[in-house]
Amino acid sequence: MKKINLILLIFMTVFFAACEADKETATLLDSVPNTMGTITSPMVLALETKGDPVNFSWTAVDYGIPVAQAYTLQVDKAGNNFAGSQDLVTVNALKAGLTQGELNKVLLNLIEGGVASEVEFRVKTVINKSIDPVYSSIATVTITPYQTSFPPIYMIGSATGGWDPALAVEMQSSAPNEYTTIAYFSNVVDNNTFRFFKQAGWGDAWNCPYFTGGFTPSLLENAVDGDSNFRFIGTTGYYRITANLSTKTVVMVAVDEPVMFMTGDGVGSGAWGWDPGQYVKMT
Repeated sequence: MKKINLILLIFMTVFFAACEADKETATLLDSVPNTMGTITSPMVLALETKGDPVNFSWTAVDYGIPVAQAYTLQVDKAGNNFAGSQDLVTVNALKAGLTQGELNKVLLNLIEGGVASEVEFRVKTVINKSIDPVYSSIATVTITPYQTSFPPIYMIGSATGGWDPALAVEMQSSAPNEYTTIAYFSNVVDNNTFRFFKQAGWGDAWNCPYFTGGFTPSLLENAVDGDSNFRFIGTTGYYRITANLSTKTVVMVAVDEPVMFMTGDGVGSGAWGWDPGQYVKMT
């Protein structure tokens, strides 16, 4: 019996030693990293082409033996050592494609929209969860994602209330790089000029010469003053004005005075509704 137990102990020792050797071989498997394919640079993404493909390719990792490989394409802003990397797609092939819209959505987590910035792409290759991933060479690309939200711009001037930032008229974005509002424009001699500002204050601005695409000539002209402001030459009143910073155009159309009403149990006759006496006009 003792002889049998000794043989069994030796067998088990050899078995576990072999398993440990196999485990070490798996985690220390030699490999030659793969290489990213060429990526177009600079690259400019656009809302109008958000469905167009952006294609990526790479080589396989050389493990010395045939193995199934899973590839994850990653991106991060340049110089960040992939500390904040974003995974784009995971495939088993040596190429992958995303739409401009899909890529743009991820890039806006890393860089500013509408600004050309450097980002880095790489591929993480995994063959087994117990084996460390292999990372490819890095491809650096200058890319401009398109904006999906736009802060307002402002009008300041004597034609729109006064040359005082506190009186700036806000223009909300109605489309990419397009801003519109309804505002009261005054045509009083020597007090009928204005221009567009990036903020509700002095600083970056767009004056008349910027709008090379044209503007409504019956209502606006170049004031030819020190700042080349717009001069409003129409009849004093309310206008819908739309400024497009891409097409560099300004369109103005006369509109009725905006009117707002209140109704509810706290106003008028105290009843909700639009019958006479049930609402109050706000002026």
